[in-house]
Amino acid sequence: MAAMSDQSPVDAERFLRVSDGLREAFGRLTGADVDDASRARWQRRLIAITNAAKHDLATAERRLAAYHADWEHQVGTGGSQADDL
Repeated sequence: MAAMSDQSPVDAERFLRVSDGLREAFGRLTGADVDDASRARWQRRLIAITNAAKHDLATAERRLAAYHADWEHQVGTGGSQADDL
């Protein structure tokens, strides 16, 4: 893996967007009113995105955007417990 100094400014910006987005997503999940099974599914999805970020930031960024959209649709707007991840 290349050192941060070897990355372009675009990669560094993408890295910051992904890391900030993951931090926000984990924080939202921590405070969410969801059952344990749903929480575990959301956590596994975030862990998979985190692992993807280690190898391909563009893919991780797309997956994180999809995660946020699903979260808003299933949990964030209606307060429903997201059982159909």
